[in-house]
Amino acid sequence: MPALRGLILLVAILAGAALFLRHPKGEPGSEVGIWYWHSPFVVTDHERDLLKSAGVSTVYVRAGTFTTDGKRLLLVLPQVWKSKAEGLRIVSVFNFDPGLLKHFGELPVEVMAGDVSERIVKSLADEKSQGIEPDGVQLDIDCPTRLLPKYADFLGRVRKAIGPVGTFSITALPTWLTSRDIAQVARQVDFIVPQFYEGRAGRTLQDIKPISDPAALVAGIRRLNRLGVPYQVGLPAYGHALLFDDQGRLVSMYRGLSSEDALRLSALRHVSTVPLDADGHPASEKSYVGEDLMTVEAVKPDLGGRGKGDRIVYFLPAPEMVSRQLADARAEAGSFCRGVVLYRFPEPGETTALPLESIVAAIRLEPKTVDFGIEMRARSVPYALIGERRASSVPRELHLKLTDVGNVATETAPDALEALVEFDRPGIGDVAPGDFDAVQPGTLEGGRFVPCGRARATALLLRRFNVQPGQVLHSGGIELMQDGPTAVHVQWTAQGMGGFHAYHGSSPTRKLAELTR
Repeated sequence: MPALRGLILLVAILAGAALFLRHPKGEPGSEVGIWYWHSPFVVTDHERDLLKSAGVSTVYVRAGTFTTDGKRLLLVLPQVWKSKAEGLRIVSVFNFDPGLLKHFGELPVEVMAGDVSERIVKSLADEKSQGIEPDGVQLDIDCPTRLLPKYADFLGRVRKAIGPVGTFSITALPTWLTSRDIAQVARQVDFIVPQFYEGRAGRTLQDIKPISDPAALVAGIRRLNRLGVPYQVGLPAYGHALLFDDQGRLVSMYRGLSSEDALRLSALRHVSTVPLDADGHPASEKSYVGEDLMTVEAVKPDLGGRGKGDRIVYFLPAPEMVSRQLADARAEAGSFCRGVVLYRFPEPGETTALPLESIVAAIRLEPKTVDFGIEMRARSVPYALIGERRASSVPRELHLKLTDVGNVATETAPDALEALVEFDRPGIGDVAPGDFDAVQPGTLEGGRFVPCGRARATALLLRRFNVQPGQVLHSGGIELMQDGPTAVHVQWTAQGMGGFHAYHGSSPTRKLAELTR
């Protein structure tokens, strides 16, 4: 038996050496990739140029999800390819749904490998027929750590069956890195991508933890360096929401209202928006991990008479989420590191994922700015002739346009953006908020806005609860009486994420006659 143990030890040493020699030491890789998880796949020319300007070279696109009917594996939710993203490398990603993961230990490995291989080959052929040239396959399978030997067998079979496809890689759970079986898995692929986020689960409002985990990231990379496993680092660039009951206990993930829509709903009350540190506590600017926690509380029950007192908490990402983790990853990366992959590419119009402009700013270490271009126009109002109103009583209607030309979003809060429209004298008629969430008439007293009725108002305060880079906000029509204002001035204040910085801007005072067309 000692001879047998010695033989086993020798085989293990030689296997480790072979893995090491396949990837000789050198400088850590600097490739930057991003996961694209929604459908259809559309990357505009502007988005492509943004990614390339930050050195993002690879887009890992979810091409389909595997599920099971209890016997065989089926590919569902196939990607719809609406653009080619020319100039960017495309890797097709296939994941397992939760139901299939539950059966991973029971299903025969040869059946799973056969079904997965067959459907991947077909999917890649379909992509090529639509003008997509995939340059790699990645599997996103959260295999239980205890089943890694079976997973290694599965991966070897799949790789052999699908043949050359570019790189063949997998995502990985950080818990795998403590298993002796990780080397066996890594030998079946070109590299692994441990996903260093959502590793801690706070079960109560008092035990909330951010999505990112700086300590776990550093520890995980150091462990990867010791293992000698080729890897990329999976980093978060997104947020999410959780629902807690009236006792502060976690109920579930929440996928209903967006954070800004939650502020618009009268049944919900804004409790707070605070920056988080690594432990989930209110942060200083120095300890800020780049996540804001916005909390709203239900002040009314739902239609079933339940839910009053429940709270929804939104984890909202800031550029610091990426820049601070990138700094840690670059500082710790060893020679086996190929680079990083960010999760994820934002969906159109969403505010949960970090905007591409902010990702670029974080990667390039650019100054973070919130800034607005201001345009105003006025027009004659022909409908003033209708009814008993004199044609001269409402001669103009003013429209305001604010374009966010910065590279980061505002925070999400009732005072995220305040635009003050100041007139030289009273005479404001009906006002529509347009794209703004609220509008209020008032006056300026000692430089301070004081609400009042329209009859004596000389200013309007427009509010927006969140603004994203590139977003355009139009006010509704602002009616101005003939004997009313003759000039207008606009100034704005926006709160940056984290609440550490406020941004300001203004327009020159303009004569309304100059703006009228």
